[in-house]
Amino acid sequence: MTQMRNADPLAFDRMASFMASLHEKNMALSPKEYELIAIACATVTQCAYCLEKHTTDAVKAGATNIEMAGAVHMAISMRFEASLAELP
Repeated sequence: MTQMRNADPLAFDRMASFMASLHEKNMALSPKEYELIAIACATVTQCAYCLEKHTTDAVKAGATNIEMAGAVHMAISMRFEASLAELP
């Protein structure tokens, strides 16, 4: 993340501002739900930086290890199912 910020600080700050705006008070998802979904997405995209950030934020939002593991397991199962769908 530091390299991305150093490469283009303005673009990085705009992206970070946009992402922060997703946590508005009127958001349909709770902060914990948002972070659990973000953990699943980070698992699918295999982004270690995102996984670390969203795991930390999920714990702050009250997520348990079991809930985070459930998000990871669901993401892995979806990726596995999609891989099988591509077989001839």
